Amino acid sequence: MERVKTIEVDVAGKIKIGGENPVAIQSMTNTYNKDTEKTYKQILSIYQAGAKLVRLTLPTAADMKNVEIIKQKLDDMGYSTIPLIADIHFSPKVAVKAASIFDKIRINPGNYAEARHIKDIRSHIKQQLEPLVSLLNKEGKALRVGVNHGSLSERMLEKYGDTEEGMVNSALEYLDILRELDFDNVIVSLKATKPKVVVYANRLIVKKFKERGIFYPLHIGVTEAGYGMDGRIKSAVGIGVLLAEGIGDTIRVSLTEPPQDEVRPARIILDYATQLVESSVLPSYHSPVSYEKKTTKEILGIGGNNKPVVFYFVNGNEKPAFENDLEPDFLLKVVDNEFKVENYKTGEVYDAYRKENYEISDSDKFLVVNINDLDFNLAAKLKADSRTVTILLMGGDNPIEQQQKLYKILDKFGIETPVVFARNYEDADYEEFYIKAAIDMSYSFINGYGNGIMISNHNFSPSEITKVAFKILQATGDRINFTEYIACPSCGRTLFDIEETTKKIEAKTKHLKGVKIAVMGCIVNGLGEMADADYGYVGTAPGKISLYKNRELIKKDIPEENAVEELLRLIEKDRKTE
Repeated sequence: MERVKTIEVDVAGKIKIGGENPVAIQSMTNTYNKDTEKTYKQILSIYQAGAKLVRLTLPTAADMKNVEIIKQKLDDMGYSTIPLIADIHFSPKVAVKAASIFDKIRINPGNYAEARHIKDIRSHIKQQLEPLVSLLNKEGKALRVGVNHGSLSERMLEKYGDTEEGMVNSALEYLDILRELDFDNVIVSLKATKPKVVVYANRLIVKKFKERGIFYPLHIGVTEAGYGMDGRIKSAVGIGVLLAEGIGDTIRVSLTEPPQDEVRPARIILDYATQLVESSVLPSYHSPVSYEKKTTKEILGIGGNNKPVVFYFVNGNEKPAFENDLEPDFLLKVVDNEFKVENYKTGEVYDAYRKENYEISDSDKFLVVNINDLDFNLAAKLKADSRTVTILLMGGDNPIEQQQKLYKILDKFGIETPVVFARNYEDADYEEFYIKAAIDMSYSFINGYGNGIMISNHNFSPSEITKVAFKILQATGDRINFTEYIACPSCGRTLFDIEETTKKIEAKTKHLKGVKIAVMGCIVNGLGEMADADYGYVGTAPGKISLYKNRELIKKDIPEENAVEELLRLIEKDRKTE
């Protein structure tokens, strides 16, 4: 497996994206441009943390004067080589003005030149793009066509629905127009709050690029990922899986935290995914462009229509204690050099075999193997034996490739018994550990394979280990064990302190298992990205918040100081009537 070879895009001579160039990390300021000192300092913090590009939002043309001051200060202090990106929504005129100052312009096809009253929308888009492209061409600057799942145009939603296909076609429409304008200095992004959508949208556009014979560089990210462990794991799943397949030329981890804090997890994701690519020997991977869950039989509550299970490894007969909601479903034990599996809740114990002593029988049991054990004879036994759960132990440098090899065996022999993926880690840094585990252990669930996971690491407590497992399954959407928060990373458009507000809401709602709450700074992506949330908290004007239930507006323009309590009352009222 090799990295997808894209065309090289020059960002005003300051950095090149795509081609043979290293994958570049970037971030975005969350300050108001009118606070020039604060914004200047934040740009430096992001850059000094290791990001190679910095994006600023540009809500209005009036912000240009402030940006000019910021840029001049950067130049005066010797930081003129930092590539600055303007984030534009709604206004082609602002985009053209921004192109004279910024090194790269990001536009959103969902709202850049949309006008329902215009019949020939394609010609209208071309007309709106032409002055921007002319200036970018003249000054050697770049453009990002940035599609967000949450802000697809009504045209795309009506034609394709809320799908990856709609995202891809939204981007391709703009790319076709840009080619007519003889402009290819373009980077593309397809972002969503669901990692699975991010993976499938980007795989699909790579397929379309291949059909068209031109590969544009891809900016990869999971938008509105949230903060803390949740945000990092969701980002690791969406970004890491693609990078491990050689897809992606620049990345951003979008966290509801100070933007400089995004750089370290992005670096961990990038370094680990690079290792996976470089250690790969398979020429290609099975990378479906549409999701389909592999059918398996049910054995001991594993497989079939059951949610994926979580195992925990124990050396000996101990039964470790776990925090509430973090208990595993099964324990894999090694006692006197023999494997046993114990149902954690019932205490029932089952036989578990190695390759050398495994035989076909009518009893429910487990087979513990590594990928090299799965030869022709063992695969034939598994095909004939309908009562065995396979636990695949993944070692070595490339668990992604081991999973790919397993797919070939399962599909070639038509094996329909459940599979549990297991891997041991030695990382002493908790963040590094769970980010690597998220990439490895989410991979098969993204691809529609897998019925359980087992993660081990002697450096951390049992609950810290199982928490990682459950969080990974939640990020893939395969098993929901916690309240889920969809929170944007904040920017100059944000109308309240989103980081503090999200923490307040979480403190009051983290016991609501399975409830999805969206906390959105403004309306740019708000309604779309929170489409499948149960409740939405959206900034609509300075000091004003609107509350949603599903996509229905429940309360409009609530004073910010009352909004969190109003949200909690709404949730509590609904719970009492259930």
